[in-house]
Amino acid sequence: MILKKASLLASLINSVLLVAVAGGIIYEAIERFTNPSPLTGTTIIFVSAIRV
Repeated sequence: MILKKASLLASLINSVLLVAVAGGIIYEAIERFTNPSPLTGTTIIFVSAIRV
C-alpha cells in the first residue's frame, strides 16, 4: 500500500516538473520570437562547420 502511494506521488511530482519546464521553454521561445537577437557571421560559420 505504501509503495503504491509513493509511486503515485513520484509520478505527480514528475508531471508537475515536466509542465513547469515546458512552460519555461515556451515562455523563453515567445521572448525570443518577439525580441530576436542578432547573430554574428562567425557563430553561423562555426555551427555550420560542426554540422558538416
